[in-house]
Amino acid sequence: MSPMRGTFTTSAVRFDTADRRLRRHALSLTRHPGGWTLATPDGEVHVPPTPGLDEVPHDLRWLVRAFTRGDDLVQVPHIAEPSPVTVPPDPSARGVVLAYLRTQIEEVAVADLAVRRDERRAAPRMRTAVCRLHDTLETYSAILGGRKEVRGFVTELRWLTSGLDAACDIAAQWDRAHNHLAGLPRRFVTGDAELRIDQYFGCLTEEAGSTVFETLDSERYLWLLNALDVLETVLREESRSVWPKAAKRPAGKVLPSLIGEVVRLVDRRVEAAVAGSAPVDRVGKAVDRLRHAIEAAAPIAPSGVGLELDRLRPLRKSLGEHREAVIAREHLRVLRRVAAEAGEAEFTYERLERRETATADSAARDLAGAWRGYRAQHSPLWT
Repeated sequence: MSPMRGTFTTSAVRFDTADRRLRRHALSLTRHPGGWTLATPDGEVHVPPTPGLDEVPHDLRWLVRAFTRGDDLVQVPHIAEPSPVTVPPDPSARGVVLAYLRTQIEEVAVADLAVRRDERRAAPRMRTAVCRLHDTLETYSAILGGRKEVRGFVTELRWLTSGLDAACDIAAQWDRAHNHLAGLPRRFVTGDAELRIDQYFGCLTEEAGSTVFETLDSERYLWLLNALDVLETVLREESRSVWPKAAKRPAGKVLPSLIGEVVRLVDRRVEAAVAGSAPVDRVGKAVDRLRHAIEAAAPIAPSGVGLELDRLRPLRKSLGEHREAVIAREHLRVLRRVAAEAGEAEFTYERLERRETATADSAARDLAGAWRGYRAQHSPLWT
């Protein structure tokens, strides 16, 4: 039975985990004469009543799995919402980074709900939060207990990203193929090219969706969410006497130097890419890591951080176009092969492939200049 949207105002019985995880995340699950309603910040989901069923329907338990972590949903009393306790931010290096990590851990669960509700752009939103966690743990491992302590989390976050990648890319690639096809003179378009593209990406979309839900419904995924919670709690509550010296220092004195290390990592990868000894996509990953490192440091200099992120945009746009073109070229090669095997004309896909190759090559040539442009404006805050 598919969840439906709706609003009910009659008296209701509330359900939550024993430790009130739904309420802590601004979610409300209630049973009422009209059925069941899950209220979220993005709207409500309604499931009609099932005669003889008093427990929470499977559809709703599945939607909130990232919040409940598989724990039972039980009837809980309605209580007045107490005023939240304001905790002053921790200005230490570890305190600032942990606040950013906590935000991204919560964002993964929120994006998970959006994915399960089939909201537009939900999978990319979730992948971004996962990448932020991964990159932050790598960049700031020195103040989070050491690289050895976070290595396992980095590996598991890469696994989670791999389960989301196809779903994030396919929709954009489908649109890209149609847009480029529409830009070709009609004489270069075979009569069945549009249908072939739709069939191809339609199949990939179904496969990618299956992979996403296989990942999100796995025990490995729940283990990772719980482990991230434990990591954040342990690092926050650990006695400061055992924190690394850098972790205890003011964030403004520590984070810029760690961001500088990421800048130098991009330096090396740009140099290798220009020399042809490393792929351009490794530069893209390093630039994303730099962006996330800067975002995490926002509390120490909001205006400076905003300026740094603005300066990165031209480079990120160029790298993004390179990545999309390379992925598109691989899809077009598959389409060429499929057309050949079916005895159909290949020249439409060949022409589109040449266009994507030219786009990728142009972006690669612009890479060094775009990075030099950023380095020339690089704020002293991060050096």
